[in-house]
Amino acid sequence: MGMVLGACGGDGSGGGGAATDGGGGGAGGDLPKGQSILFGASFDPVTLAVTGKGTKFKQGSPIVAVARTLTPRPMSEVSVTVQSPGQNAPKRPVTAAVNPDNGDLFAVDLTADNLGPATWTINFVSANGRIIASGFLTITP
Repeated sequence: MGMVLGACGGDGSGGGGAATDGGGGGAGGDLPKGQSILFGASFDPVTLAVTGKGTKFKQGSPIVAVARTLTPRPMSEVSVTVQSPGQNAPKRPVTAAVNPDNGDLFAVDLTADNLGPATWTINFVSANGRIIASGFLTITP
């Protein structure tokens, strides 16, 4: 089964808050398509639509990740890993889902991680340890 390894970037429409590579950020926000991750400054707590989207953010900026998986599953069976060469944050549960009992859209707030300058790999992982969505996030000084 193929896997989308890159995150969706900005659409060049301006806006985007702390994102440094363009980004959407319209009132409606965006949702990931297929098996992918969107990064942004925030997500809607009900729909998980991402605003201020991008793949590059300044250190200390608010950062969230919203993933869509190929198959629905309970929120309790999804966790997130955050990795960069030589640095691994502890695995943690997702913080939101559109349908906690059986959904395909999950979110995590990465702001408290205070990620340092680097390219980070963000993985949404199933209960059996398989990567179900993955993306790259660049943090600049």
